[in-house]
Amino acid sequence: MDFRKVLTDSGVSLFRQIVSLSRGILVVPIITKLIGVDTYGVWTLVFSVVTIYAGVGGSTSTAP
Repeated sequence: MDFRKVLTDSGVSLFRQIVSLSRGILVVPIITKLIGVDTYGVWTLVFSVVTIYAGVGGSTSTAP
């Protein structure tokens, strides 16, 4: 593989990670001001439970 291609792909990946992290840091204060801290806590809890269930159960869940 070409060293230049690896370096370019690594740089793009790093840039995407930085943008993703900064977006999260900027959005959380805005959301908590708009919907309130309590509602944000409930939203975070529901999102976490759904994420955990999706990771454990997967999309091919065979629960009755």
